Amino acid sequence: MTGEERVVLFNPPNPLKSKIKYGGPNAVTEAVLEKAEESIAELADDFVAHVKTDIDELREAQKKLVGGNLDPAECLKQLFHIAHNLKGKGGTFGYDLLTIISNQLCRMIERMSPPISSLATDVIELHINSIHLVHAQDLKGDGGEVGESMLNGLDQVIQKWEQSLEPREQV
Repeated sequence: MTGEERVVLFNPPNPLKSKIKYGGPNAVTEAVLEKAEESIAELADDFVAHVKTDIDELREAQKKLVGGNLDPAECLKQLFHIAHNLKGKGGTFGYDLLTIISNQLCRMIERMSPPISSLATDVIELHINSIHLVHAQDLKGDGGEVGESMLNGLDQVIQKWEQSLEPREQV
């Protein structure tokens, strides 16, 4: 599948500046906007550290899912919550690839119900490993060629997983 054929199911959020109203009552001034952007920039370092923690939590929830140490529905809920938070944070700090991968993981989890197949847990793990790679290589924006290759690979495994679903599970 080429990059042109891949369907993007989620567009990362627009930068802060494109979401504000200029002029009139309650409008955001350039000074307020600059202060907000400075605050976001200051939080960027914290974000990188938080992503490491989120990845560790994703791995722990995935291990519980595979190991059966916790109710599978609860594991999926934990995985979804962490991925959903990463999705939002990624867009805020310019890690659009992280946002896209996290969104894919959320959309998959929404379609899962126990019992969870080994293929499904493998695809979850692949998404977690991809999130780790984005973090480890500091892949900002869409990740360039690496990001495109990663998304194409994820698309292929998602298609394989979708083909394995029983008719009752397919959306």
